[in-house]
Parts: sequence; structure tokens; C-alpha cells
Amino acid sequence: SEARRLKRIEEKQAGTTCFACREKGHAAKNCPKATTEDGKGKSVGICYRCGSTRHTLSRCKKPADTENPMPFASCFVCSGKGHLASACPQNKAKGVYPNGGCCKICGDTAHLAKDCGLRREGTQSPLIDLNFG
Repeated sequence: SEARRLKRIEEKQAGTTCFACREKGHAAKNCPKATTEDGKGKSVGICYRCGSTRHTLSRCKKPADTENPMPFASCFVCSGKGHLASACPQNKAKGVYPNGGCCKICGDTAHLAKDCGLRREGTQSPLIDLNFG
């Protein structure tokens, strides 16, 4: 029934951590704290290089500053600015997996499996067989 479906969604959301504000109970797309610069619309994405909310780092055309390549990045490990969790001095070897873990494709801790270079190249993984169903 609809009531059961909504209850399952609510239970699932309770354990979800928002990637925008790092609070539990909602996803980034539903974050009440994520707004655009003008305060009108909701926007979770921000360019870590130039601060724009109209594009993300992967689409930024501004050249990277070698001294401070990501001045608008926010680290969710130390709450500092200018770096991500994968480069946080307080995070050491955990990378983007502060609770432990690694990329399920190559075993690296510097990226998520969805961003793994091996996945993009279409090469097979020593950790998992992507053809196994």
C-alpha cells in the first residue's frame, strides 16, 4: 500500500547522510540548507574551483591555481575549506571513506567506484567481476 511505501522511504532516509550539509535524515537533493547564491532555488552542486553554483568542478573553464586548486571545497572530515576529505590531513589513509572502505573496483581510497578510472576505461577489475550477474 501507499502508506507502507512511504514508511519504507522514511526508514531508508533516517539512515541517509546528506552530502551537502553532512546531517543525517535526508539526501542532498532534499537538503533544506542547500540554496543558490540568490537564496531562491535549491542547488547542491558548487564548483570547488570558482565557487559557481551553475556548474561543478568537472565543467569549470577557469584554470586551476597551483597554490590553492580548490578554494571553495569543504571538507566533511575537519570542516575546513580548500580541500576535500580525500586530501584532509586529519583523514590520513581513509581518503573519501572516513568510516573505512575503498573503491570496489580498484581498491583505492581516493575516489568512489562511480568515479573509478578503471570503470571508465572498461577494464576488468581484480576486486570484482563486473560480468558476474
